[in-house]
Amino acid sequence: MAVNEFHFSVVIPTFNRWQILAKALDSVKAQRFARTETIVVDDGSSMEAPVGIRCRYPQVRILRQPANLGPGSARNRGLMEATNPWVVMLDDDDELEPDAFRRISKYISSMENAARYPVFQFGHSNARLIEDFRMVTVLDYLQGHISGDFLPVFQKNTALALNLSYPAVRIGCEHLLWWRLSERVAIPTWREQVASVGKDARQRLTSWRNQVSRAAEYARIQELTLNEFGDLLRCAAPQVFDRKTAGAAAYWMLAGEGRLAEIHLQRLSPRHRLLSTMLRILNHLPVPVVRLGFGAYRTWSVL
Repeated sequence: MAVNEFHFSVVIPTFNRWQILAKALDSVKAQRFARTETIVVDDGSSMEAPVGIRCRYPQVRILRQPANLGPGSARNRGLMEATNPWVVMLDDDDELEPDAFRRISKYISSMENAARYPVFQFGHSNARLIEDFRMVTVLDYLQGHISGDFLPVFQKNTALALNLSYPAVRIGCEHLLWWRLSERVAIPTWREQVASVGKDARQRLTSWRNQVSRAAEYARIQELTLNEFGDLLRCAAPQVFDRKTAGAAAYWMLAGEGRLAEIHLQRLSPRHRLLSTMLRILNHLPVPVVRLGFGAYRTWSVL
């Protein structure tokens, strides 16, 4: 397929962050590619799209979810309703590089049998890959050969034929999509940066305050990952298995569910005896103390 035959739909999920959306929308507009479509999926925000957004970007389709269902459900809806064959998933606080679509088109066009792949990945500003291009498998994810954020570009019909969808979890969990897919078929992935991760958002799913307030949801995500990939993790990436297990225990502590935390502590490898002992001590402390300590640790770790 020639570069000029690519037509993109860009799907941008958002929730109560209309104030930061302009940069993402402007970066799409700057591509100047034929038949580009932009879809904003409002994930049940407390207010509908402001008049300023609708007036400044009249070409943007704004779809509103019936409730706050999470970014996965918003992305799935955008993928289903996109009218172009190539669908780019962009976060509302990220920006495309000025020539992103041209480079994406060039790289995909250079691949033999590109039609068989449901999704391609390209680097964000924080993306890490052990080589410039790699056919990424689930072991690459588990063993740290790929990390950071990558921009997914779906080949819509191929993706839908394989029933690909983001997990319908309110706090994300999109890693399960990539792990599940890369078990079935390798994902063509380029390290080259075509987008930048934003830093303007005041409200993030990964903030420690959000993790504390929704600790039970985060604990269930760890459990979901361990239930589906636990055996593979034990064999191929035991350190990741232990990290997910300790994470589940810690989140249950933050949620005030010490009994559930203890179940996961019993599954920690003996090589983490010290960590297990420390977590057990924390598990006997009052929940407010545990939350305070978690906040202090997260604040210190990013300084």
